[in-house]
Amino acid sequence: MRAMTDRSSGNPDRLGLALLVAVIAVCAGAELLFLAADWGVLDIPRLRQRAYDNGAFRPQLLLGTWRPNYAAQPWTMFLTYGFLHGGPIHMLVNMATLWSIGLLVLDRIGPKGLALLYLGALLGGAVAYGVISESLRLMVGASGALFGLAGAMVIWLWVDRDLHAGNLRLMWNLLGYLLAMNLVMYWALDGQLAWETHLGGFLVGCGLGYTLDRPRNEHSEAEIDPPEPRRLTYLVGDIHGCFAQLDNMLDQIAQHRNGRPADLVFLGDYVDRGPDSAGVLERLMELERSPDVTCLMGNHDVMMLGFLDEPTTKGTSWMINGGQEALISFGLNPMVAAPDAASRQTQLAQGLRAAMPDGLEDWIRTRPLWWQSGNVIAAHALTIPDAPMSEQSDAVLLWARPKKDTPARYDGTWVVHGHTIVPEPRITPGYIAIDTGVFRTGRLTAVVLGDGPTQFLQATTMVAFAEQTG
Repeated sequence: MRAMTDRSSGNPDRLGLALLVAVIAVCAGAELLFLAADWGVLDIPRLRQRAYDNGAFRPQLLLGTWRPNYAAQPWTMFLTYGFLHGGPIHMLVNMATLWSIGLLVLDRIGPKGLALLYLGALLGGAVAYGVISESLRLMVGASGALFGLAGAMVIWLWVDRDLHAGNLRLMWNLLGYLLAMNLVMYWALDGQLAWETHLGGFLVGCGLGYTLDRPRNEHSEAEIDPPEPRRLTYLVGDIHGCFAQLDNMLDQIAQHRNGRPADLVFLGDYVDRGPDSAGVLERLMELERSPDVTCLMGNHDVMMLGFLDEPTTKGTSWMINGGQEALISFGLNPMVAAPDAASRQTQLAQGLRAAMPDGLEDWIRTRPLWWQSGNVIAAHALTIPDAPMSEQSDAVLLWARPKKDTPARYDGTWVVHGHTIVPEPRITPGYIAIDTGVFRTGRLTAVVLGDGPTQFLQATTMVAFAEQTG
């Protein structure tokens, strides 16, 4: 195992979260200004109407029947319409949807992919409205972009269909929901729904979702030997404080193992977001007393250590990424009274350190970044494909996300990783992704190697099931 250096640098998730927050802030800020002017708090007459006149999508500009207020308006309106809304309820519904779907898209294709998908769907929605609609009513709202995000998710469910039979059911359910929602809204708005925008955004989202996500590895599957660890191996994805699913998974592994010698590897991210980070950490520390068990470091575990070391500078980032739930699991109140935010974070860091059982903090700090057996490498995120493991970057091992052109490793090894949420465990040449977002989906996934064809175990709070995938 390689030496551990500064693991808290290079957080690509921050960029994606900042992007989502920025879009929401612009839309919400605009609506707040409009409401303030509507209510007379701001002495700016007709502010909302002025914004619509200059930023909404107006078909008249394309037909030449309405003179633009500025030369570029016939072009800028293809994007500006998506940052204006028809009222606070319209804005709140769209922004809540953007946050929930946007996080899933961010986990899949990263911040750059999210930005391209959002803007592309926004543009596609406007083009479809301009080409198809016969209405001359102005059009505002981010729905076109949101339907684009949904379209990408539909495509990803289709792409991953061979990994789990339930994907097609989820895909058809999502399509049915989108269609039903349009029909209900069309009826509720007495035919004034800009369904053309939804359709255009959805179709562009489908295309971009496939393009931005499609793997294009330099090695074909025929050039890569199947994953073969030295012996039976179970690798478990991101747990994120979900103790019940961890307990369920350990029972499944014990039954499947049936007393056989085996390695058990956990891929990191034991804390945050779920309800019992404290319980998960204690259970894993106890398990690792066995030489057959290895617990790797994850980026969320690094963020918690960063909070302990530098609470005033790294506390906010950790909190918005699930740190509050971790603090609560240790019996702390994240909103404890304090003179200011810096004092509160310092107090909470001291309380967290005091609440940890003896040896836990040191145990977390000494987690390795990768593990290898045979031609199988385990890491929380990814590896640098053309570098030996002794020369890997901590930032890549902890934070990197797959891209469409990520090649298989030069040495023919397979990388089993978490960090990037997938609807179902995904196998691509040289890679096995097993983070199924247990804190959102309730499903914790493990891959079984060294026991014939590749198998996946999945544990929930209610049921447990296993599926074999060749």
